[in-house]
Amino acid sequence: MPTRTMHMPQRPFSLIDAVNRMAIATGSYANAARAGGADYNGHRVDVDRGYHPGWRAHYFWAGIVWLARGVSFEQALAAAIREHARGALGSEIRVMCETDEQVAACVALGFVTADEATAAKATWRDARYDLVNEAIDMDRKHGIPGTALLIQSTSPEDFRAKVSAYRAEQVERRAQRRAG
Repeated sequence: MPTRTMHMPQRPFSLIDAVNRMAIATGSYANAARAGGADYNGHRVDVDRGYHPGWRAHYFWAGIVWLARGVSFEQALAAAIREHARGALGSEIRVMCETDEQVAACVALGFVTADEATAAKATWRDARYDLVNEAIDMDRKHGIPGTALLIQSTSPEDFRAKVSAYRAEQVERRAQRRAG
């Protein structure tokens, strides 16, 4: 049987949590390390075989974090589930199954296919999440309160309209000061 990937769907998180996650991820290494245990900082834990004998469970946050190495499939899967059970928002698990028995074990624990995991994510994650990095850049590089405008918006179009209105307001204020 070819390798089949099973997924524990991503635990939902809010748009504000998405902003916090991106702000930390795009900040300094020290901030990323300090925020490793934040409740909005769920990781995607991968369960797979490495180059060495045995299975492993790991995620990446300010470096590779090993949950298990050189263990049985069951032990690596249990380590991944323990990490997911911490309840961190955004956590998910991806398992590279090699046998039908491994797939069955994952299904019994609530794992689904990639398409089903994507469909589950679509029930809570909207298109505004794709704009988080852009909004943070507006804050950092241009002095525009992009994250606040994004959080107040209801859609990407609403966000763009709010940004345009903010910029127009700033142009008007500058013109009034010059005339003043």
